[in-house]
Amino acid sequence: IKQLKAQFDFYKGDKEKIQAEGHHMTFVGPPGTGKTTVASIMTSYLYEMGIIRQNKYLDVNGDFLRGQYLGHTGKRTEAVVAYSQGMVLFIDEAYLLQQDDKGDSFGQEAIGVLLDAMEKNRKSFVVIFAGYEKEMNVFLNANSGLRSRISQTFHFKSYSPFELAKMMKALAKKDGFKVDKEVWHDLQVYLKTRVDEPHFGNARFIRSFWEETKKQHILNYSNGNYSEDFKYVITLDDINAVCALNLQAET
Repeated sequence: IKQLKAQFDFYKGDKEKIQAEGHHMTFVGPPGTGKTTVASIMTSYLYEMGIIRQNKYLDVNGDFLRGQYLGHTGKRTEAVVAYSQGMVLFIDEAYLLQQDDKGDSFGQEAIGVLLDAMEKNRKSFVVIFAGYEKEMNVFLNANSGLRSRISQTFHFKSYSPFELAKMMKALAKKDGFKVDKEVWHDLQVYLKTRVDEPHFGNARFIRSFWEETKKQHILNYSNGNYSEDFKYVITLDDINAVCALNLQAET
């Protein structure tokens, strides 16, 4: 982002040179690490720089661009590209364009349309491809034209157990709850067992975990387990019960 800002400041006032540089990007990393959120922020920044005409982005999934038959895929992708002119086209799980049980024909058709548009229309819209790092590397390596049109790659890392615990604290506070100090150690120990799992959901996981914890606390309170003083205090019993339920569900 600093690099983009420096580029903008360097060419300030020369819109042609700013646009000519090309700004297509890839966002790689696990789910729930903020790729869509940063796409929204990046869209606003690109708009302020004058690179796009509208402060909007279109969020589509790679699987959506593949049609039901050859020809349909191209028309669907062309329609999406046409709609995205002057905006950011954010393609999540972009590698799905190459994962087709009928072969690669459908995905390659979509990629062909995108490549053509990314070159011809680089002054009127920006494409951001997003997805898991391993799968995205395979996707980009499969077509040299794709990688050559990408000007920047952003790497999103998984959150640490401590950062995830802080997120839950913020979610609890937003809903009017407090989290007992005894919770923090056990919660981070539990999260440490989850963060290294393939396709761990990060912020999505912790939002879901918080909702489950809140429901468990309300159940515990309604069963008379807590006094009125602990009506809005999340305890270790609440957390342990949710962890146990998650473990049962997985086994």
